[in-house]
Amino acid sequence: MRHLFFTFATWLALSSTLVSAAEPKFVELVAEGKAYEGKVVARNDQKVWLMERDGRLRTLDVDKIETFRKLADQFSPLSAGHVRDQLRRELVGERMDVIGTGHYLVAGPPALVGDYAELFEDQYRAFYSYFSVRGVNIHEPEFPLIAIIFPDAKSFTKYAAKDKIEVKGGLKGYYVQSTNRIALYRDAPSAETSDVSPGVRIPFLLDPSAVSGNRAVLPPWINVPEQPRLDHWASLDTRLQATVIHEATHQVAFNIGIHSRIGQSNPRWILEGLATVFEAPGMRSSSLAKTPGAKLNQMRLHDFQEFVKVRRQPKSLALFVQSDQTFAANVIDGYSQAWALTYFLVETRPREYSRLLHTIAARPASEAYDDKQRLADFERAFGGDLVLLEANFLRFMEGVAPPPSHASLRPKKIRTLDDLRRNGINPINKSQLVPLSEMPYPKPAQN
Repeated sequence: MRHLFFTFATWLALSSTLVSAAEPKFVELVAEGKAYEGKVVARNDQKVWLMERDGRLRTLDVDKIETFRKLADQFSPLSAGHVRDQLRRELVGERMDVIGTGHYLVAGPPALVGDYAELFEDQYRAFYSYFSVRGVNIHEPEFPLIAIIFPDAKSFTKYAAKDKIEVKGGLKGYYVQSTNRIALYRDAPSAETSDVSPGVRIPFLLDPSAVSGNRAVLPPWINVPEQPRLDHWASLDTRLQATVIHEATHQVAFNIGIHSRIGQSNPRWILEGLATVFEAPGMRSSSLAKTPGAKLNQMRLHDFQEFVKVRRQPKSLALFVQSDQTFAANVIDGYSQAWALTYFLVETRPREYSRLLHTIAARPASEAYDDKQRLADFERAFGGDLVLLEANFLRFMEGVAPPPSHASLRPKKIRTLDDLRRNGINPINKSQLVPLSEMPYPKPAQN
């Protein structure tokens, strides 16, 4: 065994091209008696990250690898048809159909799977387009994106157990980096529904024992034993549509180069900030972007306003960006501040924000991303005066608050014929004109 470990370590040292080459080798690694096939995408003295042909990412301990061999000079992913067949075999007996779109393979109840697939594909196009027009270095996914919609909580819970995820407190869905899959569930149709697209209604779920004010109260981040940090991402919102959009944003971002699936270098505020920002319809539709309030995540805005009034400490921006401590102390505060800060940056400093995303995604998987380096990267992107940036951030967020519901809009002054028409008056409509003979004479002046 010692000889094998030495041989493997020597092979790693001499084969850096397996990681950096444009066409990595296709290899087989045997660890603890089990064989894994794929390409080595990162390594260090302790870990090897192996990408399998269906897009699953394995993290293997070097000292547990027994043998290795090269299978081919070039790695090639499985075709979408092959992955679809695998998924169908995996879900035999679940009363599901599997359909493919441009980028997705979606499994779900036959009557609704097409609607879900359309929603996932629409979210992909919106997210990809948003960053492509802003000059961010992104790419098409290497593997089909898989999403599974279970018909009930029981089947969802059974599947989640395979991912070592405990379903409790109103959990509706999650995305896992290592499997690269989204899993969620829908319940039987009820009076409570959520619009997905015109003419389409998909039920959402409310668990009275687990939610408060229509919001799940459990922590949305559940540690997975094999990868204890930043592997499982679940949404707080109990509406199924919001869950779909939230988890799809995570999945697409991890597959087009916005975030790296390898290693543990993604700050949580970056991940959840993007996912919550894109829950707002105005961020996903250029036609809605100019509609007042359409780009705001109203739930997160409300939470952030309450957080600022009651719990937020002055000059706390540095602590928030360099640590995930806020999420651990109060997950709703973490989500709301992640949304607010991300919305502020993408709206006011998009180039700097894109630069920060690129810096984080390009970090070597083998290097730890400590608080000091996180803060340094943030200051390099946005400048070292965080006190001024924080003041601008809070002032901006005060300005995006919607007007009170009781406020009435005053009519604009009428100056032109177009103004008359906009106020419901058609000057050509004779029914709106008063004959000259019927106009009252002016009152005589009083002496």
